Amino acid sequence: YDAFPLYLNPALTGNYLGEDADYKINAVYRSQWRSMVKYPFTTYGISYDQRYKKFGVGAYIINSRAGVAKYNTLNFQLSGSYFITDPKKSPHLLNVGLQMGLFYKSFNQNNVLFESQYDNSTGSLNPNIASGENFDRTSLVKFDANIGVFYKYKEDNKKFAPFLGFSVFHLSKPSESFSAEKNKVPMRFIVDAGCDFKINDKLKVTPTILYINQAKASDLTIGVIGYYRIKGTKSDVL
Repeated sequence: YDAFPLYLNPALTGNYLGEDADYKINAVYRSQWRSMVKYPFTTYGISYDQRYKKFGVGAYIINSRAGVAKYNTLNFQLSGSYFITDPKKSPHLLNVGLQMGLFYKSFNQNNVLFESQYDNSTGSLNPNIASGENFDRTSLVKFDANIGVFYKYKEDNKKFAPFLGFSVFHLSKPSESFSAEKNKVPMRFIVDAGCDFKINDKLKVTPTILYINQAKASDLTIGVIGYYRIKGTKSDVL
């Protein structure tokens, strides 16, 4: 999430946390469970955003694929934010964000085996046995929307700069079922908090807390990011 801020909070669109920047481009790639399965869970995406007066504008595309069924989820979101306060005139940075777009889901039905295809004679699943499963479709396109709010306190003569963000994803709770049965995507709630501590002109550390909740699943991540400014360049993550 630190490497893909638009996927964390729509209010981070065009928001550089009090730093000067013309635009921001982020790209991510992640592979999971490669040592356990033949076809690992892979995720890749790219985003762009920039500031325009009191607004932030941008967009992102993120895609995930998993398993022999090639279960695929492609999400495209246009992202915008509005700066309630001006960080150049006030130490208080407060803005809100909204994302609207589409997600596309698909899978390869021919590569899926079910419990009903268990063959007693071989003790394994047999693709030649009818599964009895009926799908109305193997792909779908749905509208999706997200909102967020973000606050940061940043004053040049202070050694610390706390921040707090809250966002809600899947506001429309779209159905992702490939059959007649409804199966809505539950809303995802994210709280992101932390504080920048300026050690000196070159070194900054930022402890963070990230909490995510979706339906009955939750995740809490605590970590620290370090920044070291190299002379003549922008800040690089250590």
